[in-house]
Amino acid sequence: MEKLFKKLNVDIEYDILLKNKIPLLIENKEWGQIFGSTKNKEIQKDKAALLELVSKEKETVRKLENIKADKKRMMAKIITLSDEINNNNKVENISILEESQQEINRMNEEIDDLMFELEMMPRSIREANLKLLESTVKCAYSELVEKEEELEKINRELSELREKLRDYIARKCDNEERINRIYSFLHNSLGNEKLNELDGDILK
Repeated sequence: MEKLFKKLNVDIEYDILLKNKIPLLIENKEWGQIFGSTKNKEIQKDKAALLELVSKEKETVRKLENIKADKKRMMAKIITLSDEINNNNKVENISILEESQQEINRMNEEIDDLMFELEMMPRSIREANLKLLESTVKCAYSELVEKEEELEKINRELSELREKLRDYIARKCDNEERINRIYSFLHNSLGNEKLNELDGDILK
């Protein structure tokens, strides 16, 4: 199967993935049941790549949520510092305010970077899913060819066994009929008592 797998060349267009609304294979129950535990190295590699991207997307979402929460707290701190400087003349807070504003700028840059990453990730995940689909199709057809050949062999062997079985049944019937006719002749010729005596002596 491995040799055939390497010879197969499967090229699935990206549009087909979108048109057929193919779900993430790693989250598809049917795919998992059929190919989830396969030892095929290409499927294992493509599956691992897809899992890594999905995990990275979740981690990026988590980071974005955390930094947005941090920014919200920092904004509240800036408002408090500004109020103290403007209304209570706490000039010592000016340096803290400036640092906080710089931190907000840094957070904004990080948020922009994370947002950009998240915008790019869906396509990367779809492309990785497509690659996994291609290796899955290669593996599927490779296995189909192997199983069809095996099934053909099994059918041939079953056909031969059926022929043998028919022959055995015919021979069984012939033997039973022959035995019955012989016993009938002996019974008629010798009688039941003598026949039982001979059966005990000869067939014991």
